[in-house]
Amino acid sequence: EDDEVELARNFGCGNLEEVMQVVQISERSQLIKMLSSTDPDIMHALIRRIDTNKMVEIMAERPVEDIAQMMEAGDWDGSTDDNHAETGSREPLLGSNDMEPFDPQEDPPTLENGEEVDDEIRRLGQQYVSLIAAGDAAGVKHLFLTAPIDNLWEMTLDLEQRESEAQQKEMDKAFERLIPGKEFAKMLRQRKELRGYCQKLMKRQLDKKIAGMRSGKER
Repeated sequence: EDDEVELARNFGCGNLEEVMQVVQISERSQLIKMLSSTDPDIMHALIRRIDTNKMVEIMAERPVEDIAQMMEAGDWDGSTDDNHAETGSREPLLGSNDMEPFDPQEDPPTLENGEEVDDEIRRLGQQYVSLIAAGDAAGVKHLFLTAPIDNLWEMTLDLEQRESEAQQKEMDKAFERLIPGKEFAKMLRQRKELRGYCQKLMKRQLDKKIAGMRSGKER
């Protein structure tokens, strides 16, 4: 039973019945068989079945502690292939050329809803980039513990529009090195409002992963 709870938590769920809803599988035995498989193709097929809207809906009903435990278990930060996982290092993780310079005169980008990004969001994004580039874990933590939740999400969307795919990956890796899952779990327990941001980010990242898997399968 404990193993099933652990497996369910990987999908943001509390039990396998909820996982069945998320991956749109009606037979419990089929789900268990797929979860038990060591064949990566089967696991990829399972991930492609995920209904991320349903996953977020179920996650919203879970206690904050469940999400924190997901992060601690490593289901939040993902794995990186480098050997620079030392946290708290003051050595710069990103060089000055890794991000495009901030130009207040440039045309403001737009969010997905078509609204212009205001100066406050742009300044927040520039502060975040600077903290990441400096390897300032304490500064990044302070930003996420104090900035308005909506602003954090708009900042994330704005940076996504401004960065290339390679820059996004490098920024994600740098963030994960500074704030591993266990550290973000502590932040979530301290500021429970972060759960909304976490759920949006998890959904967005998973949507991208699923889209990549589906496009790769179609080729």
